[in-house]
Amino acid sequence: MRVSLSLYVALSLVVLAGCGGKELVNLGDPRAPGAATDAGVATVTPSDTPGDPPDAPPVIETVLSGQTSPGRIAVGGDKLFFTSTEASDIERCNVHGKELVQLGLGAMPTTFAADAAGFYLASGTGLQGSALDGCSLQECDGFMPQFSVESVSSPTAVALSSTHVVWATADGNFDTTVWRAPRGLSKKYDAPVVAVAEKVVSLKDVRPYTFELDGEELFIGEGSGELAKVDLGTKSVKRGYMDPVGPVKLDATHLYFVDRKDGLKRSPRNGKPAELVWAMSQVDLIGQNAGVAAVGQNHVYLTLERGEGAQAAGRVVRVHKSTKAVTTLVSDAAGLAFGAYSDGYFYWSASRSGMIQRVRD
Repeated sequence: MRVSLSLYVALSLVVLAGCGGKELVNLGDPRAPGAATDAGVATVTPSDTPGDPPDAPPVIETVLSGQTSPGRIAVGGDKLFFTSTEASDIERCNVHGKELVQLGLGAMPTTFAADAAGFYLASGTGLQGSALDGCSLQECDGFMPQFSVESVSSPTAVALSSTHVVWATADGNFDTTVWRAPRGLSKKYDAPVVAVAEKVVSLKDVRPYTFELDGEELFIGEGSGELAKVDLGTKSVKRGYMDPVGPVKLDATHLYFVDRKDGLKRSPRNGKPAELVWAMSQVDLIGQNAGVAAVGQNHVYLTLERGEGAQAAGRVVRVHKSTKAVTTLVSDAAGLAFGAYSDGYFYWSASRSGMIQRVRD
């Protein structure tokens, strides 16, 4: 299912104080920072911000081509997972585009997540997980879970920590409940581990389609102008205000988001004022979906989309964190684009082109 990205907008991190005043939100303490282009794939010359040193020219690699409407993607270990056929099916290959198998026909995922330990799939029938190698269509006739959660209804977002899977469910009033369950995978595909969901918190006016998990801290950045940081251990919540807010992406020291009035911004995780990283044009900000897709060690990656449905087109852009140099990776993504970052590479899909590509960060 393609989720609308019209919520991918944000303003600086402030919270409404008493008597109409505003103050900065403290959302946490700052952290210490921890071959040739494929034929037919154009490498675009970087268009750098005036006065900044040039960024290294990107070399774009095609991981897969000839796919049917590739959509949402996730990378775990050396495996890449993606939706196809108008987001109804799940497929898996390695990060070089080899060993392509179908995991589930008609799975209709609402979202999914992967890391080096496993792959977790959310759909209208619940939340399930498997090892990265999982079970191919040829081996066991579809996606066979080694993990499932009882009584889960259509999760809208899912994230993974080393010990837990965390997800959100929403009702018709844009209210969200955050849940978690211990991770665990059965050794047998016909006898999955059945976990019991633990309720963490309920939030008003927030409906996340993505969120960011860093240890015990969960950052939620979508809804009707709200930002929330949830401490999963204490089940405490800090609320902020961004007007409205899009997805928040993290690195060791900052939160990154798109402000519809100005462009790409970042705010230190200690809640200090946000800094404008890229002053985006109004064409990029108004009437289309603009969002931060991922944050790497050196760059911030954005997808900028115009139009909707089959006629949608857009760009994939990266911005250097230090120099703020802006590089257009793909000038027309040939459809709706999704992205994911893993092990020094940014991956993206383009629905109409049928390709999944990547670039080294």
